[in-house]
Amino acid sequence: MNPKYEITKEMAKWAAETPVIASDIAIHRAVEVIQDIVGCTIAGSRDHGAKVLQQAVLGQDSGNGAATLFGTQHKLAAPWAALANGISAHALDYDDNFLPGLTHASAVLFPALFALGEELEVSGAALIDALIIGLEIQSVVGRGSWC
Repeated sequence: MNPKYEITKEMAKWAAETPVIASDIAIHRAVEVIQDIVGCTIAGSRDHGAKVLQQAVLGQDSGNGAATLFGTQHKLAAPWAALANGISAHALDYDDNFLPGLTHASAVLFPALFALGEELEVSGAALIDALIIGLEIQSVVGRGSWC
């Protein structure tokens, strides 16, 4: 394997094999992140750019998916919903700053996790755990970018 991919392989292995993160503080903060980004996504779904992308994905998708297109009554395949909801999440620029990852973490993670979670019918607890793991991975990547 190409050595430059070893860190990606190690992070994926850790993400797949780590036990469920059950720290009360981690869960509490993840719930706060979800509440915040859901609000940002719903509000951002009315932005002009978000509306344009919503129309574009509605034209590409068969409409038989399970994932919610925020701010609408439509359900789409997970990749289309994640794309459109990700734009909505960041549209008004009220989404979080995650300093350990040097990212707008929830706008990056939550739309994809939520869409896939709906499609796979995962529990809320599994969604929270996936969000925490995603934040941990973003922090590793963020620390690496300081080098």
